[in-house]
Amino acid sequence: MALPDYQTLMKPILEALADGNPLTRRELLGKLESRFQLTDEEKALLTPSGRAPLFANRVSWAVAYLKKAGLIAAPQRGSYQITQRGKEVLKQNPEPLDVNFLMQFEEFKVFIEQSRAGSTSALPERETPIAKATPSETLEQAYQELRAAVISELVEKIREVPPKAFERLVVDVLETVVKVPPTSLCGPGQPLHQQAYHA
Repeated sequence: MALPDYQTLMKPILEALADGNPLTRRELLGKLESRFQLTDEEKALLTPSGRAPLFANRVSWAVAYLKKAGLIAAPQRGSYQITQRGKEVLKQNPEPLDVNFLMQFEEFKVFIEQSRAGSTSALPERETPIAKATPSETLEQAYQELRAAVISELVEKIREVPPKAFERLVVDVLETVVKVPPTSLCGPGQPLHQQAYHA
């Protein structure tokens, strides 16, 4: 099964904390992994940047949003506990419990508005009203899309460059990146752009 997105995790997090006892981050993560019956392979999946486990990252975003909405609190660093507001929300049994639902709480609404005004990644404007990816995943995807677009445009421009200009481009790249002396780039009687082409 596909990993649940961070908004899908919000209600299960509240349910895991429903008895009022605080849980450490590790304990909460373990309960959620069991609930969704994650395999070892799924637990090992990383974010696009490769810097963090994907599921744990999504849990962290869901927890952060629930805290901003006042549904859970952190009695100690690295531990979480449901609040009275969180218990009341569970009684309502909202479907879905997502960012749109949290917008009814003034603290959360202010947090989102301030984050947007400061150009941070609390909730990407283009993903409103319901974002399935976490803000970090959205940023990474946007970066990869932009990078691919730039590379494609650059390749097209290079293809339009005449041979002499291409030769100068190759020399500049090799001098800058590879640190190859210009005198070692050309063999007798063979233009550089032909050598680069064959290389």
